[in-house]
Amino acid sequence: MVLVSHRYKFIFIKVNRTASTTIESFLQKFCLSEEEEKNYKPTEFNETIINEYGIISTRDPKKNNKGLRGHISLAELKLKFKNNFKDYKVITSIRNPFDMAVSSYEVNKSISKKNISFSEGLKFFTDRKTNIQYFTKS
Repeated sequence: MVLVSHRYKFIFIKVNRTASTTIESFLQKFCLSEEEEKNYKPTEFNETIINEYGIISTRDPKKNNKGLRGHISLAELKLKFKNNFKDYKVITSIRNPFDMAVSSYEVNKSISKKNISFSEGLKFFTDRKTNIQYFTKS
């Protein structure tokens, strides 16, 4: 999921296993019109919204996300919209690497539904999609 607020000039880049869904839920309202922001109740958007106020992509891969997959990098975002967003602040979240590794192991263990080793469970953690530099590199 990606969030872009044209009114507040920020981009939220989501990084796996860093509480980014909670942060995203809070920031979504700032990607809407002033009226919608005032009446906003946290929700999961069923469809990607792209309008003059911002961009809110859906988390549901089965829905039309208009080419904005869940964890898109800043470089990919710039290419997709042919915009360098130079006046925008980039927001992301980070987490203690050890906590991230343990969380990754637990998630992979539950997904695989078998007893896997800690090193096998770290495959997700060592994937480039958990690397903060990958997401924020412009």
